Amino acid sequence: MGISLRVLLAEDSEDDALLLLGELESSGYEVIHHRVENEPAMRDALTGSAWDLIISDYTMPSFSGLAALRVAQELRPDLPFIVISGNVGEDVAVEAVRAGANDYLLKGNLRRLSSAVERELRDAEERRARRRIEDALRDSELRFRTLVSNMPGVVFQMMLKPDGTFEFPYVSEGCYSLFGVRPQSLAESPQLFLEFMLAEDRLAYSQALMNSALQFTTLNWEGRIRLPQVTEKWISLRSSPRRGADGDIIWDGLITNITHSKLAELEIRASREQISALTSHLQTIKEEERAEIARNIHDDVGGTLVAIKIELAWLANRLPKSQRALIDKARSIEILADRAIAETSRVAHNLRPGILLEFGLAAAIESHAQEFASRMGISCNVAVEDSDADLRPDLALSIFRIFQETLTNIAKHAHASNVGVSLQRSEGELWLEVRDDGCGIVPEDRLKASSFGLQGIEERMRHFGGSVRIESVRGSGTVIRVAVPLEKPQPTTVFEPVELQHNLF
Repeated sequence: MGISLRVLLAEDSEDDALLLLGELESSGYEVIHHRVENEPAMRDALTGSAWDLIISDYTMPSFSGLAALRVAQELRPDLPFIVISGNVGEDVAVEAVRAGANDYLLKGNLRRLSSAVERELRDAEERRARRRIEDALRDSELRFRTLVSNMPGVVFQMMLKPDGTFEFPYVSEGCYSLFGVRPQSLAESPQLFLEFMLAEDRLAYSQALMNSALQFTTLNWEGRIRLPQVTEKWISLRSSPRRGADGDIIWDGLITNITHSKLAELEIRASREQISALTSHLQTIKEEERAEIARNIHDDVGGTLVAIKIELAWLANRLPKSQRALIDKARSIEILADRAIAETSRVAHNLRPGILLEFGLAAAIESHAQEFASRMGISCNVAVEDSDADLRPDLALSIFRIFQETLTNIAKHAHASNVGVSLQRSEGELWLEVRDDGCGIVPEDRLKASSFGLQGIEERMRHFGGSVRIESVRGSGTVIRVAVPLEKPQPTTVFEPVELQHNLF
C-alpha cells in the first residue's frame, strides 16, 4: 500500500486536478483529496477536516493562489502550501514565495511535484516538532517561574569565571524581599552579596565556596546579613556546582531566610547551656550535702551506735550469770548494733566515698565493685588502670557516680549474673565500660520520661564534653561506655584565618 496523503486542492479545473492527483499516485501516494474553487469553500474545508498538504492554482476566475495562501496562513499556518501555475513568470513565483508559499511549480512540468511534496512534508514535520519543543520549553519556563515566584527564598545561578570573577546570571524575584534590592541590582553588582554579609561570617562563606569549587562538592553555608535600617538576618545557602561550557563553574541553588529557626536554635542552645550549668551547680550542691550527711552519719549516728554497743557490752558483762535470758537478749541487741554500725558505714561510704579522696578513682571502683558483688551476689570482674593520680577531683567523682548509677540499674533491672568493668585511658580520654549479661534494654525503656538514671549519666558527660554509648540486645545483656576528655574542653574557634587563593568578586 502507498503512503496516505490528504491533499486540499484549490483548483478550478477538474482536468488539472486529475493530472496533479495522477502524478502523486504514480509516485506511490494513496491520495485522499478535496477540491475547492472559492474562499468560503476553502475555509470550510480547513476548519472541518485534517490535511497534510495544500496545492493551489495561482490564477482562478473567482479565487487566487495568494488569496488561498492568506486563508491557509490564517487557519492552518503549519500546512505546506505549494503553488501551481500554467504560464506566469519568475516574478510571480518570487512573489508567491515571499508571501509564504513553500514551493512553486509549473503545470507543464510536474516531475518535481513528488520530491517537492516529500520535502515539504518532511519540513512541515520538523516545524511541528520544533513548535512542540518550543511550546514545551515555554510551558516548562512558565512552570519554573510560577514555582520560583512562590518559593520562600531566592533561586539563583552563580558563575565563577576562569579569571576569578563572579557573576549572577539569574536571580529570582525573591531577592527583593530577602536583600531589599532588585534581581538586576545583584546581577549588575555581584559584590553586593558579600557586602551584605557580616564580616565575621564572610570568611566562612569564602572557605565553603572555595572547597566547593576545588572539590566539586555541594555548597552549604549559614550566616548573617545586615541591610540598611534592618536588623540582622540569618540566611542559608544551598547549591550544587557544575562545569560550564567555557570552563566556568556554575552553582544552581537556593537562599532562604532562616532567622526564626536560627534564633530558636540559639535560644534552645542557650537554654541547654543554662540547664547544664544549673545541673552542674545542683550536682555540686548535692555532693556538698552528701558530704555533710556522711559526716553527720559517721560522727553522730556512728558514734552514738558505737557508744550503745559499748554500753550493751558493759551491761551484759555485769548481769548475773543466772540471768541467761537477759544476757542472750543483750548479746542479740549488740549484734543489731553491729549491723547498724556496718550499714551506717556503708551509707556514709556511698554518700562520700573516702577511698576516692584518699586512694583515687581506680581504688574506689574496685572497692565499690567488691561491695556490690558481696551484697547482690553478682560476680563482678574489674580491670582498672591505677594511673589516675592526676585526675581532676570533679571528674573523678562524676565517673564514680556514673559507675554507682550503672550498678544500681543492673541490680534493679538487668537480672544479670555477671558484670565486667573496665577503666582505662586512651588518646587523651578516660574510658569507663560496664558490661552485664542481663536481659538488655529496649529503646522504649531509654525514651521513658522516668529514665532519670540514664539521663543523669548523659547530663554528667555532656557537662564534661564527654559521650555515652549504650549497646543492648534484648536477652543478651547491655554495654555502657562513657568517654570523657582528660583536659577541660576549650572553646571552639568558629573561623580559622586562611589565605584566600581566589578573587572572590
